[in-house]
Amino acid sequence: MDEKQGKNTSSTKLARLLFGKGRTSTYLPGADVRLLKSIEAKLSKLENIEKNLKKLQSDLNRKIPEIAPRMIKSTPDKFKEIEGKFSGQRCFLLGTAPSLSKLDFAALRGEKVITVNGGLNLLGNQLDNICGYVVADPVFYRDYNHEIDISRIDHTFINSTANITNPVHLKEAFIFDSYKQPKMHEGAFQFDLTQPVFSSHTVMHVAIQIAVYMGFTSINIAGVDLSFGGKNPHFYDSNRREISDSESRSKKNAEKMFLGFERANKILQERGIKLYNLSKAGSLDCIERVDLRHALAKTS
Repeated sequence: MDEKQGKNTSSTKLARLLFGKGRTSTYLPGADVRLLKSIEAKLSKLENIEKNLKKLQSDLNRKIPEIAPRMIKSTPDKFKEIEGKFSGQRCFLLGTAPSLSKLDFAALRGEKVITVNGGLNLLGNQLDNICGYVVADPVFYRDYNHEIDISRIDHTFINSTANITNPVHLKEAFIFDSYKQPKMHEGAFQFDLTQPVFSSHTVMHVAIQIAVYMGFTSINIAGVDLSFGGKNPHFYDSNRREISDSESRSKKNAEKMFLGFERANKILQERGIKLYNLSKAGSLDCIERVDLRHALAKTS
């Protein structure tokens, strides 16, 4: 069927609908033809409006914050105790990528160090004390919660999605909610930790929000390579699940992780908060690279 025949068929159906089932001819008086064309034009506009409304609804659904399911009640009032606690100071935010093993940990003695997940392995080996420790992944907490010794950590932060049963953790930890959406790679950033945090497939995004809330204005990042795969994706001996996650989920979401860092850096620069990348390795090029010596020489 060609285009003209298609239009005639459409007109015939519309004519029968408007002027009665008995009308079988596509011939209509001039006034009827004009009326049909006017109706067809309005129907076309309505279809476009409907499409635009569906797209708008889809966009709104992505932007409306959705809190991840909780396993335990969060402690928003407890967070008020640490708001701006280290105002204007610097901290060292340590990830768990292989490049972290090259860091001079002795130079960090007396510094405010925040780490995440398997960074717990630094305690007793490279570090005597940790200012902050963040767990956002409930599966990691399930596997390693028995190793988290809060007595050697100044501030412990655990996602409410974790099944926290340790009574010491329930009493002492700062338990935060998290949004499933929007994500940090979409430009979201939480400055008020009495509210749920945002993320984008890496606990380091959560840790940055925590550091900012605590008042740090110079945040030096190490151990974030965004290069996944290989036999061991961490500076410590990873278990089988962690290796599998690195090969599948982390590698798949590396671009979103990068974009989350990039957008957070831009947001924080506008507020006078500086992010620095201490690692020579990896692909985190969106954050200014400095060496540890220069980072320590900075006044804040």
